[in-house]
Amino acid sequence: MLDVERARSAPPLTRADLEGTSFAAAVDALLVRSADGWAALLPLAAAGSGDLTPGAVAGVRAALAGEPRVHAVLLDLKAEADRLYSGYLSEAARLAFAGLGAIVLVLALALRSPGRVARVVAPLALAVLAVAGVLVALGGRLTILHLVGMLLIVAVGSNYALFFDRSSEPPARTALALTLASLLVANIATVLTFAVLACSRVPVLAELGSTVAPGTLLALVFSAQLSRPQRPAASAGAAASAPVSAP
Repeated sequence: MLDVERARSAPPLTRADLEGTSFAAAVDALLVRSADGWAALLPLAAAGSGDLTPGAVAGVRAALAGEPRVHAVLLDLKAEADRLYSGYLSEAARLAFAGLGAIVLVLALALRSPGRVARVVAPLALAVLAVAGVLVALGGRLTILHLVGMLLIVAVGSNYALFFDRSSEPPARTALALTLASLLVANIATVLTFAVLACSRVPVLAELGSTVAPGTLLALVFSAQLSRPQRPAASAGAAASAPVSAP
């Protein structure tokens, strides 16, 4: 009782009284000095283990507004973080679509054929849509890392799509077989590498790996399925090479 009474009658503590104690660091983190005086940061938390509900945040704002003698501002860190993240995601999506438009434009200028451009772009779009659909169907939420993974799908898959976009004069059969074997080895290595990342316990690596591993595999499969078959040899050339009998 004597200690309680002594504490009640003691003068208020100052910053100098806390020097050399663990409370000094806590006070320094919660007090901000400016030209107008001192400002105190008072963290709020919900009772229990949950976050503050929108109703609780509104109640705190109303209580602060009803106290004109106190100049206080409520900063909802979760809402602000969600707003910033949403803005970053929207900006990244806009830039990704702008990049996609630039890629299509470059392909159109280089290939000079709407059909060939469609055969190159379609496998990439199908791979991205398939991966995004599976992630959403499994209950996941698409994040910026998933968007980065989809950009990697387009970057890697474009090599497959361009390879299968054959011209009217195919290369030698031996060269084509060797190139196809190299493409398969490169795809398997890519899929295995990102599959290992998908099994990581680090969320950043897991989200990136779970997007790129199936996406690059699907890009190769779709590119092969949508590729244009080789044109058969012209019959006129065969007729020209046939011997002509003398009259």
